[in-house]
Amino acid sequence: MSVYDRCIMIKPPLIEDYCRLDHNICLKDISIIICIRAEYSNPWVIDRLNFLKNYYDPCPKLHIIDFGSDEYHSKIIEEICRSNGFLYHFEEDYGVYSPAIARNRGFEKTDTDLIFFCDIDFFLPVDAFRHLAYVASILDMKNIIDNVLVCHAYHLGEEQTRTVMACNASQRKSVLDSLACDMALKAQEDGGFIAPYSNVFLINRKFFSLIGGYDESFRGHGSEDFEFLIRAFSYQNVLPHPHDMRADINGPLRDGFYAAERPYQGFRAYLELASYLAVAFGLRAFHLFHPRQEGAWREERDLKRARFNKALDAYLDRFHRLLSVDYLNRQKTMVCFCKHADHWGYFLPFRLAGYRLLPCYSDSDADLSAVTDGIIKKQIDGVAIFNPYMRSHERFLPLVHLARENGCEVVVIERGALPQTIYYDEDVAYVSKNYSEDEFQKATYSPQELMIAGAYIDRLKSGKYTLESMAGYDETLSRHQALINQQRKIIFIPLQLDDDTAVTLFTKGRQSYQDFVGSIEGVVRNYKDITFLIKKHPLSNRNAIIDEKNVIVLNGDDNVHAIIDISDAIVCYNSGVGLLSLLQGKPTVVLGNAFYSRGGLGTRASSFAEAIAALYGDSVPVPDQAEKVRLAAWFLHRRYSSFISL
Repeated sequence: MSVYDRCIMIKPPLIEDYCRLDHNICLKDISIIICIRAEYSNPWVIDRLNFLKNYYDPCPKLHIIDFGSDEYHSKIIEEICRSNGFLYHFEEDYGVYSPAIARNRGFEKTDTDLIFFCDIDFFLPVDAFRHLAYVASILDMKNIIDNVLVCHAYHLGEEQTRTVMACNASQRKSVLDSLACDMALKAQEDGGFIAPYSNVFLINRKFFSLIGGYDESFRGHGSEDFEFLIRAFSYQNVLPHPHDMRADINGPLRDGFYAAERPYQGFRAYLELASYLAVAFGLRAFHLFHPRQEGAWREERDLKRARFNKALDAYLDRFHRLLSVDYLNRQKTMVCFCKHADHWGYFLPFRLAGYRLLPCYSDSDADLSAVTDGIIKKQIDGVAIFNPYMRSHERFLPLVHLARENGCEVVVIERGALPQTIYYDEDVAYVSKNYSEDEFQKATYSPQELMIAGAYIDRLKSGKYTLESMAGYDETLSRHQALINQQRKIIFIPLQLDDDTAVTLFTKGRQSYQDFVGSIEGVVRNYKDITFLIKKHPLSNRNAIIDEKNVIVLNGDDNVHAIIDISDAIVCYNSGVGLLSLLQGKPTVVLGNAFYSRGGLGTRASSFAEAIAALYGDSVPVPDQAEKVRLAAWFLHRRYSSFISL
């Protein structure tokens, strides 16, 4: 199986409700990871592990990661795990304790869709995982992978902790709820306090892998959780970054935390905002008091945030550099040609296919030489590039050919011809065998896939989702009311960018795009009883004005789906509008390559004149309903992945 097939397999579904897959999340979909090191200096660790026995009801699969405990304590831990049905994993690392490394190794031991990270001194209400599974189902966390539920941390004082540990199992939920209410009303009394963020969180394992796991440079009591969560929510790219992310201000034990007007400044404010989703669902974790552990664990702490700032320096304010930030074990390496910084997100799925990413950010002689050397020496397993035929990528193209000749996997990435889609393939769709008529005919679909495809077509026709930014469907219809009510035949002609590879390459033996455009004025002059609608590409500088009374040059922001509905037929070169037209059920004539013209849905013509003659003579059929659903299913389920440009 090729890497581009795997990238398609790992795609998230389209976001609309009809495309959601299995919403239901059960306990079997969640693993709890608790990382510990037991020593003579922290006897409470064994006590808390024993306290965990039969604590949660119900309880998901629970993994205990023993990170370098001495032989005496590791045997005790292993026996407790064996007798209670906990999964025990020993990590032979005796350096200063690293929660970051321990959590990464714990991740590698699990196989569930969701992972819940928790420390041994944190406990949730006894029925928390039933509620957590319910919340994760609402958020569709199997499929919408970038939600992270970070619990508020209720730090209990010594007396409060004794109360919790002394009560029986049937009382614990109500005791914890009462304590939570008291702490919310009596800030920092009785030695307790509430932190509006923690290192106790639920995350999709794919998202954890995509992020690259924890930074393993952190050892000792420190900032590894702050850095990881900042990185995670930066990938999510929803929350605004605060002023001066590095600033460590307004912690929950500082006076500034309760100021009437706290500025949105520093990483704590960012993580507080990021945790509100969990708060909205009533998720909270309780930190039970224990004596402070001294020794190397405290001595090596990142007190002045030096390691934290060094980690942020790698990517903060230049997020394309996240391609180099990865601490998980990968089996292979993939060079990513990322000359345009805003392309960086295209390459991330390769991590889920097992690749460590080696970004190449420029086409300098030095960078190209380094990649060439890696290919020849078999140090690189694959190369990935967004459309290698772009003019800005011309210096990379010889390396793509070299990679193929040397047995490297080559993956070409390009935006799809449907709104909010992207594809990964061995080459662009115009030449890849995976987009051939034979491949289309061989494909089979489940009833559910066909149902999703049919519903997708209905949504597509509504005009809400578009290939480019444009006006609303209803606004465009209102603008062109006169066209809707006229009796003349209307033919829509969408134009493209003159230097787009879709019209400059892979069109051998067909009318060139320049000839196609150059012939429009002469042809439309011969069909006075047809109204021609011409829409230039939104990014084009071409003058689309044709001085004929039967030609209307559309506004650049007219909604293309509304224009298709207004029209009786469409003629296009390789424009993706042709695919939209076929799916919307309009007679469509295509020139150029038009890789989407499959299953007899699109009528091919050798020239623009031939296309108009066919439409004038009513010899172009309306797309077959069943076949156009199959075409939508082919792209949605076999060729494209969901994608939203931010």
